[in-house]
Amino acid sequence: MPASRFLRPILLALLALLFCTAELPAVDPATTPSADSSQSAAAAQLGMVDPPLPDGTEAGKAQIGGFRVPQPLVVELFAAEPQLASPVAIGLDEQNRVYVAEEFRFNRGTEENRTRPFFLEDDLQLKTTADRLAMYEKYADRFEGGMNWFRKYSDQIRRVVDTDGDGKADQSTVFLTGLNDPLDGLASGVLAYRGNIYVTNIPKLYALRDDDGNGVADEKHAILDGFGVNCAFLGHDLHGLVIGPDGRLYFSVGDRGFHVKTKEGTTLSQPRRGAVFRCELDGSKLEVVHTGLRNPQELAFTDKGQLFTADNNCDKGDHSRLVWILKGADSGWNMAYQTIPQPYETGPWHAEKIWYVDGEPSTIGVRPACYLPPVGKLGAGPSGLAFHSGVGFAPELRGRFFHCNYTGNGGIESIAIERSGSSYKITKHEDFLKPISATDCDFGYDGKLYVSDFVGLDWSGKTRGGRIYTVSDPSQKELAITKEVQRFFAEGFEKKPSSQLASILAHDDYRARHRAQLMLVERATEETKASKTEAFDLLMAAAKSDESLKAKLHGIWGLGILIRTPHAIELNQRYDAATLLLATLDHPDIDIVAATCTALGEAYSLFPKALQTGVPAKLEALAASDDPARAFHALMALGDCCTTFKLATVLQTQLPRTETDSYLRHAVVYYLVHSASIDNIVALAKSENANDRLVATLVLRCWSDPTELGWKRESDAKVATAIQQLLEDADLVVATEAARVVNDLPIPALLPALANQAQRLTQGSLQVPDALARRVIEANFALAQEGSLDQLIAMVQSPLFSVTVRQETLAALRVWDQPSQRNRATGVWREVSGGNQQLLDKRLKEEVPRFLAAASSDLIPQIIELIDARKLATDDTSIVDIATNDRLPATARAFALKILVDRKSPQAIAIATKFTSDPVPAIRVASLEAFLTLDQEQGIAKLLARMSSADAYPSEKQAAIRLLSKLDKPEAIAAVVQQIEALKSGELTTALRLEAITAAAEPKVNEKLSAEVKQLLADRAKLAPIERLSTTLEGGNADHGRDIFYGHAQAQCARCHKIEERGGIAGPDLSGIGLRGSREHLLESIITPDTKIAPGFGTINLLLADGTTVTGVIKEENEQSIMLELASGEKRLIAAEDIEQRSTPKSAMPQMLTVLSESQIRDLIEYLSQQKIGPKPSVSE
Repeated sequence: MPASRFLRPILLALLALLFCTAELPAVDPATTPSADSSQSAAAAQLGMVDPPLPDGTEAGKAQIGGFRVPQPLVVELFAAEPQLASPVAIGLDEQNRVYVAEEFRFNRGTEENRTRPFFLEDDLQLKTTADRLAMYEKYADRFEGGMNWFRKYSDQIRRVVDTDGDGKADQSTVFLTGLNDPLDGLASGVLAYRGNIYVTNIPKLYALRDDDGNGVADEKHAILDGFGVNCAFLGHDLHGLVIGPDGRLYFSVGDRGFHVKTKEGTTLSQPRRGAVFRCELDGSKLEVVHTGLRNPQELAFTDKGQLFTADNNCDKGDHSRLVWILKGADSGWNMAYQTIPQPYETGPWHAEKIWYVDGEPSTIGVRPACYLPPVGKLGAGPSGLAFHSGVGFAPELRGRFFHCNYTGNGGIESIAIERSGSSYKITKHEDFLKPISATDCDFGYDGKLYVSDFVGLDWSGKTRGGRIYTVSDPSQKELAITKEVQRFFAEGFEKKPSSQLASILAHDDYRARHRAQLMLVERATEETKASKTEAFDLLMAAAKSDESLKAKLHGIWGLGILIRTPHAIELNQRYDAATLLLATLDHPDIDIVAATCTALGEAYSLFPKALQTGVPAKLEALAASDDPARAFHALMALGDCCTTFKLATVLQTQLPRTETDSYLRHAVVYYLVHSASIDNIVALAKSENANDRLVATLVLRCWSDPTELGWKRESDAKVATAIQQLLEDADLVVATEAARVVNDLPIPALLPALANQAQRLTQGSLQVPDALARRVIEANFALAQEGSLDQLIAMVQSPLFSVTVRQETLAALRVWDQPSQRNRATGVWREVSGGNQQLLDKRLKEEVPRFLAAASSDLIPQIIELIDARKLATDDTSIVDIATNDRLPATARAFALKILVDRKSPQAIAIATKFTSDPVPAIRVASLEAFLTLDQEQGIAKLLARMSSADAYPSEKQAAIRLLSKLDKPEAIAAVVQQIEALKSGELTTALRLEAITAAAEPKVNEKLSAEVKQLLADRAKLAPIERLSTTLEGGNADHGRDIFYGHAQAQCARCHKIEERGGIAGPDLSGIGLRGSREHLLESIITPDTKIAPGFGTINLLLADGTTVTGVIKEENEQSIMLELASGEKRLIAAEDIEQRSTPKSAMPQMLTVLSESQIRDLIEYLSQQKIGPKPSVSE
């Protein structure tokens, strides 16, 4: 599960009484880690874990009372701390033993660029894991113990077993520890398969074995290395292990990216991008399947062979997404987007609506065509994902995904999908098990769903516990078929006769069918000739027969493995299998056709020459189908064939349909990328049809991809020429896509051509898309030539660009000679040297008067900031006009006055005097600051007057204290001391106390304070935070508070909370919070979140006076009573006097005292207290 999601949920803590009285479950003492300070050197080398917690069995059982689960399902506790701790992922072996990936390195060796912001610029540049190690060494002195910090704690894999079959674990052993190398991430994936335990732990994929059966790994082999180039966010790790119907191992990485040298010597490299991979079970033939993902925690195949993941949102108001994993697909995410600040927050991700699903009107002409949209929207914290295609649950729950949504009040949700055109759509999305901090779920071979519960997050990294629950259907678990599946796997498939394996191919349980299929494939390649022939013939028979479509699918998948594997079968067998599959392309069932297309496409290069024509001919006929799904799978197979048999026919039938079908367009592009010639695509790029040219652009993009994932062509010059021509396209949607190719990949040689589009666009007649304009700005900014400067200036003045783009152009001009090294359109790191300062200032001096003369009020603030930043000598008259225009923003007017003051303009005094009576407090503060510079004596007098005035706004008095405390003037110091001394009597208003306390630290102020006040200030530091921070209750700046709420890199309030539909959904909606809570309530919620849990977000246990226990979610609470919502949905009001003991819900909010200053907390409280518009009602309301 994503450790980055630990921030979100309001997690559960349970009765202390129960912790004290519970009987400890059996834990193997020989393998239970100890935190004793005297641990051996060998143990220290393996890394520490937290000491075992008190037994959580009774607390875990009590928690069940608060769960909501469909009837007649039953939830039971399988294991609890100390049998396990901090479970991130689970996997079950054939004996139903549970393997648990436990994390202890969260913020204690596994680091991120959010809580360690000093990493960020380096993190954006890393290319290999060796670079990351060098970064750690560079900053080692910032960590306690230096580089030992990164080795101190270890993640581990634990095995938890129910040895007596009573449904409760009674044995727990540490299967593997020592995952504490400085480069190690969080152990996040575990998969058991025929004695091999696969474990993902950045930077490596491991294969483990326990051949002596003692519950401890005997062998540990890293079969792949190089994942996790950068830090990104915690939990964006290596995970998602699953074996596909094709017998390959699939897994995923978050946007920590990868730089991996395969066993065959190829380097696959995409730092800062998440991806899905596949390889053979020994790690060979590694491929990147799908890229551009943020954090695809888990992968799940449907029983029809299609692969899906639930990808995390970026916590900025977007949704998590159900993604269909497809070869060659890109979902569009890059880690650099995460840290692009306002006003272009997350860059293209939001601005270009990359995360939106297809069909939303606002995406037309905006969403990049190069990125594949998601199938549908999910919650806000996807972690585990499993597909139910077996026994154990009633039929209505089969064929669904079970999705762990790790958010406040989250849990497991069930999701049903169905085909829709060339893709899929979500048809049902229902709660299944809530509320629980579910990090993963997996179906056991006993028919139960196993669910790992993280219990709670301590942001210091310490464990709060760990539990595993099972969900079962009493009406199903005693069925013969349920017990049969458990017996199949317990006994193993290795000794079953091939005829029995063939019969299992039609079984109701996909896992049994899949294992039988893989066993037959193995026999068809490795045993005696008679056994090989029998196994092959049985797979052929299954693939040929329509008696069972389940068996037919597995027969096709089995044959697909055999025909794509060199030397696996005889040539005549390969021919027979391919011939059978060719005939199957006409089958009426789309899933049969899809499996057949994949098998034929991936094996094409090994086919006998007699089939080299027949296969593409049949696929091309299918690719021309009116059925978009059939056409999609045929086109993908043709791409794998790399043949141009009847290219024109395919284009004629399917290209027009790609205009409204993103998935079909992906298939067409995949086909063309692998099959078309450069001349084919050049011709397509010259088509009169804009959609044809768009598709050509996408193909050229793939051919120009500088990573090893791209398809390199022999004629790079022709590719570049075609892209350059597309930059000039009359259809600006096409031109925008071409601009993405040049800027985003990038193609440095074509940057001048992209930059020069400014001239065409400013002289045109069409409104220019922001995405195109931003990339034109970036190209000119990066080139930093004289002509580039002129083009940027022209863009500022052109009404064909949006106000947002023109503001961005002004911002770029402000730093043109001292640029950031981050691409202004995408946020990725690139190195530029900047333009000539003298030239810039010369041209701006000429042009800024024109800017001011023609600018709308929306641009004035940016122009004024430009004038101030560059110290441009413009005519004072225009600056005075801005300062005195009360229709302009206060920030612009204040900046204008500052410019006049800095210039010592004769008009500055008059303007400052006028500002003293302005109705806007910020303007009056600006006047006070101005007078202090223009005439210090008069300035001090005005500050003293405002500080003592009864009608002065708090911000004016705050400014007075702040400014006077910095002066070496007796009257100024005396006035400030008087304010501070008022703290003794409590007479100083709350809004000024923080300024007074801050001013007291100034040496010339401090020496004048009384001993009593000095002692008062010293004692303040010893107060509890809630008392000490009473100074933050009033006097904050709401505008600054808004910026903190939405933009603070560490606090990240908006990643879990939203206000008026903007922000995250993991925590309570804070719209209208100013109506619902006092400022004291807000302070307490910010600094001690465990004590103030929002209604609906805290599950508690109550021990009542009559000895009964009640569990539920807090709906309302006051001093007299508490209202709980029970698992049944019933609401129960309980009098406070009837409660003997209660558990304390735990919040996963980070401690804001370590993140925000007192001044920032005050600003945040001010902003929140002003939110008076309540949440929008839900559809059901």
